Amino acid sequence: MSSSDTTRNHNFLILCSSLILSYAWSAYLLALLGTFYWWTLWPLTLCLFIGLLKLSVTPFTSIKIPHNTLFSLLVAILVGTYIFSHFHPGSFFTGRDQGTLAYAAHLLAESGTPYTESPAISSFFEIYGAGAALNFPGFHYSATGSLIAQFPLPYISFLGGFNLLFGIHGAPIANAILVGFFLLIAGTLLRSALSNKHTLYYESIFCALILSAFPLLWFARYTLSENLALLLLLLSFTLFFFLRTKEENQTSLIVLSILSTSLLFFTRIEGVWFFGIFTLLALSLPHVRSWLASDVPVRILLPSSLFVSILCLALIISFPFYKTIASLLISTPKTTQTATQNADNAAFFYDFLLPVYSGYGLHIIILTIVLALFRVIVRDRHHRHITGLLLLLTGPLLFYFFDPQISADHPWMLRRFYYWLLPIGCFAFIYIIYTLHQKRYHLTGITLAIAFVIYNLTISSSFMTVREHAALPLHVEQIQSLLGPHDLVLIDRNASTDPWSLLPGIFTHTNNLDAVYFFNPEDYEKLKTDRFKYIHLITTVDSSERYKALTENAEDPITYTLTTEYLTRDPKATFTGLPQLTERSNDLLIYKIK
Repeated sequence: MSSSDTTRNHNFLILCSSLILSYAWSAYLLALLGTFYWWTLWPLTLCLFIGLLKLSVTPFTSIKIPHNTLFSLLVAILVGTYIFSHFHPGSFFTGRDQGTLAYAAHLLAESGTPYTESPAISSFFEIYGAGAALNFPGFHYSATGSLIAQFPLPYISFLGGFNLLFGIHGAPIANAILVGFFLLIAGTLLRSALSNKHTLYYESIFCALILSAFPLLWFARYTLSENLALLLLLLSFTLFFFLRTKEENQTSLIVLSILSTSLLFFTRIEGVWFFGIFTLLALSLPHVRSWLASDVPVRILLPSSLFVSILCLALIISFPFYKTIASLLISTPKTTQTATQNADNAAFFYDFLLPVYSGYGLHIIILTIVLALFRVIVRDRHHRHITGLLLLLTGPLLFYFFDPQISADHPWMLRRFYYWLLPIGCFAFIYIIYTLHQKRYHLTGITLAIAFVIYNLTISSSFMTVREHAALPLHVEQIQSLLGPHDLVLIDRNASTDPWSLLPGIFTHTNNLDAVYFFNPEDYEKLKTDRFKYIHLITTVDSSERYKALTENAEDPITYTLTTEYLTRDPKATFTGLPQLTERSNDLLIYKIK
């Protein structure tokens, strides 16, 4: 690759990294400080963006955007926004992580702080005290009675900034931007790693592969922190790749690498490992050590102090998350395991996990990685350093293959492999195509690429148009028309027909009602009911018996039939095929109990 091409890729990487990191860090810092407003977020983002660009010796005006890149980015964002919003309406249905994250982003944008207060929150806090907020799944009570999401803030704040501008449509736009920038960074890495004039060909194949794969088509619709980790992990790797191969003008690359890996550290628990590895790898480079040693107070002590300060704030605000992780890490492992337990684990892996991986096409991705790895070890010394880095980065995550550490229902358990296995598999396939191209097996390479894309589509096509709970927002709107704006609504877990998608979040979002997930009838006697004009109970006909003591003196309930569709999941540890969209109805009873 010519020096001009290398410089162009370097400058473009600086531009993309500065833009996305300045926004993500601005949102995260303001959320931590409780000053998350549009008039603080966007000016700070602009200041950081300009500051990061100034670290590059190349003036902003000389940064050349690759041919058709800007157009491709706009198309990707627009198409992604349409797909993510059309096939998955903005959801605040708590029960799964994506519902909590979306709802937390809405609350952050609404209040400007990660802490939320309301009469309902205060009422149930007085019953249960600080700790897990059982009536608000995915949240905890602070010591003062405020509600705080149990997940780290980086992705929540990333979504929250777009919610400030676009409301309920902010989440799909944010995810589309993350995917669009991921593709841009991937293209930059491919152009730099493959010294070949046909890089556009490889970029096209990569985009076709990853955009047709089930994990991206499915999980990018939902508000999961893996969407941000997908971009940050690739960005951190690409920045290190440039830092390793480009010793001049390294200030911008080092600063951006620190910002990217640090944000990944705070985004997901696996980010702690990635941050440690990237730090050790960067320190192994002589020119990086020289750069750091040239100004210790500014280049070591100041960033370290800022990092520790942010970590302290994060530990305070996201204490429930880190406490949960710490308890899992320090829990005493079992020193012995019976033959029956070993047999059960083996049966779970062979009878459930392997068929699931095969059913969603992960076995092809794994096979591709193994073939590429074998080729590198045996024949290709030139790319061994990249392969070794990838193995070092992702090695511990291979444990997830044997124990995903998540509820064993699919497709949701595949989120464990979404942001690291899928990109590596697609890059491995590009390496195989590149090797065939070098040996002039052009037709073979094209045939394999087309076959892989078609195979991906045979799986993902079953889910492309799936819209779980598409009718629920309309049902909630109709039910809310029967209620008042100052009411408290107690909602049974089974009201939505799906215990993984609870209704209270969207009640609160769309009409500012105080709505909670209600599971213990005895709690009603402890509530300070005088805080609310009316109190309603929404339950199902099947569950009404357990609330008999609350409803025996109530007026005759309003009846409502709720019908929705969601993927059928088999709770047993056997794979019975891909889940199917199933319609289910509930006969609801809406009581006014005060």
